[in-house]
Amino acid sequence: MIEQTLTLPCGHTVANRLCKSAMTEGLADAHDHATAAHQRLYSTWARGGAAILMTGNIMIDRRYLERSGNVVLEDDAGLPALRAVAQAVHEGGSQLWAQISHPGRQCPRLANLTPLAPSEVQLNMVGNFGKPRAASEADIQDIIGRFAHTAALVKEAGLDGVQGDVCVGGPAVLAPVTPGRPRPPSRCPCPFVVDVPPPFGARPPRPPMKMANRRGV
Repeated sequence: MIEQTLTLPCGHTVANRLCKSAMTEGLADAHDHATAAHQRLYSTWARGGAAILMTGNIMIDRRYLERSGNVVLEDDAGLPALRAVAQAVHEGGSQLWAQISHPGRQCPRLANLTPLAPSEVQLNMVGNFGKPRAASEADIQDIIGRFAHTAALVKEAGLDGVQGDVCVGGPAVLAPVTPGRPRPPSRCPCPFVVDVPPPFGARPPRPPMKMANRRGV
């Protein structure tokens, strides 16, 4: 069964049931663009036979990184380099899906001393993370717009799908270890999950999209 094709709920079909999940790479250049090292790495993985290769974090905002060396996609300057990675993957027989991300409070001090997160609760992990600023409603709307914009750029670069990684930007609102985020009772506590698809889908044709709902940190 693992070798059989699979049609996803969105109607997109993949060659088999194997997917390489996202792994942070740290291989971007000084302009936060993909490099020849990405091409070699993903070309090697593509020859392994997985139907889908998920990229590492492609950040929606260069002010807030998950680590140094992240690829950032805010405008079309990075499209040629990312397009070359997609081409290398396609030549190897796999699809390339982008994990697009905002790190929330999991943004290291070397990237930004004041991360933007759902609340001001600091990530206590070997002193590597600063005290975050709680996102305002305007900040949340900006992040939602950035997810949609980056997703559209990913499609333009020739990738095959998107995983919206809101593990720290969304579920952290729900996590008992990060209290203190007030919200209107009528609003979904994880707005990125329900609010990103409309602007994303407003850029037809809509590529496949999956929202990751991993453990909030």
